Amino acid sequence: MNPSDHLLLYVLSLVSYALSSSLCNKVDRHYRAMLSLGTLTKTTFWASHVVTMSLVFLFWNASMARLPDEVIISYSIAGAVLRSIWIIDRACLLIPDRLQLLGLLSALSFLGIQLYFGAHWDEAFLEIGFAIGQVALLWLLSIAYFKVRKTIGFGLGDIKLLGWIAIFAGQRLTYVIVGAIGLGILTLAVVSIKNSIQNRRLTIPSGTDAFAFGPQIIAALVIDGILFNG
Repeated sequence: MNPSDHLLLYVLSLVSYALSSSLCNKVDRHYRAMLSLGTLTKTTFWASHVVTMSLVFLFWNASMARLPDEVIISYSIAGAVLRSIWIIDRACLLIPDRLQLLGLLSALSFLGIQLYFGAHWDEAFLEIGFAIGQVALLWLLSIAYFKVRKTIGFGLGDIKLLGWIAIFAGQRLTYVIVGAIGLGILTLAVVSIKNSIQNRRLTIPSGTDAFAFGPQIIAALVIDGILFNG
């Protein structure tokens, strides 16, 4: 691909990100207003966008050897969605379906671009089917966990998030899930130590009051994609 084509892709990716972020920000403002939460500071707002687009380009660079360059458009849309999911889930402990839908559309565009530029249908769908099968297993395990413990393990929003992330990650979703669980355990340990210092006794968070799991999934996806998926 010549430099002018690359420049066009950069422009298209920024436009895709800007449009997607505009939609996501409306969802963010809606839930913050509904739950009487404050708005993000300007510094946090713009810094989060800079970090997100930097990660999008790093993710794209790591995958250039095996995927069409045009997938950066899908990555840009997914980046805008994942940024908002990170922010909203941490603040509200929920992942809005409108963000999930936009994320699914980004994942389907990712699949469509690959198939258009020569990926084999059977290999693509076998890999995605394998990943979605893992998500279905997690969903069944979360139901079983709730039946036994009467408390939520994986939330339905987390399962939906993993569902469309599976299209991006393929068979590497296993590593994303394991990484997310590892980060979740680390977060739980940190929160427990913090609570213990404050309360002068060991306090282990449980149920939905513990912490949002969506950010752990997103962090694991980014780490796997940039460091181990070149």
